[in-house]
Amino acid sequence: MGHDLIDRRSLELNRLVAEKIRQHPELMDFVRNKLDRTLSEPRLSNSCKDALREWQTILSSHSLNEILEILTQDSYEGQRLHQSTPFSGVLSQQERLEPVYDLEINWKGNSYLRDGEREDIKDETSVAE
Repeated sequence: MGHDLIDRRSLELNRLVAEKIRQHPELMDFVRNKLDRTLSEPRLSNSCKDALREWQTILSSHSLNEILEILTQDSYEGQRLHQSTPFSGVLSQQERLEPVYDLEINWKGNSYLRDGEREDIKDETSVAE
C-alpha cells in the first residue's frame, strides 16, 4: 500500500473521529484516560512516549475545536501527528472499515494504486446482479 493511500486513509479516519467527538464530546474523557494508561505502560518505547506526550500537551492546552482541527489537518504536521494518535478506540470496527474500504476501492478505481497492489479488495461493482 502506498504512502499516499495510507495518509488519505488516516486523514479520513481522523475526520470520522472528529465528527463522532463533536457529537459526543464526552469521548474526550475516554481519549485522555486511554492516553494516560498508555503512557504508564513500561514496555512502551521512549520515542512512542515522546510522540504521545505531544498529544497530551495538545489535549491539555487547546480547546475541543482546536484539538479537532489539529486532528484533521491535511498537512505534513497533521500526517506526523496521525502516526501516534491517542484516538484509537473512538470508532467501532464497523465505523472504521466501511469508509476505509470505500476509500481504497475509489483509490483503486482512480488508478492511484499500482496494479495488483491490493488484489484482496473486492470490487462490488463487478458483481453480477
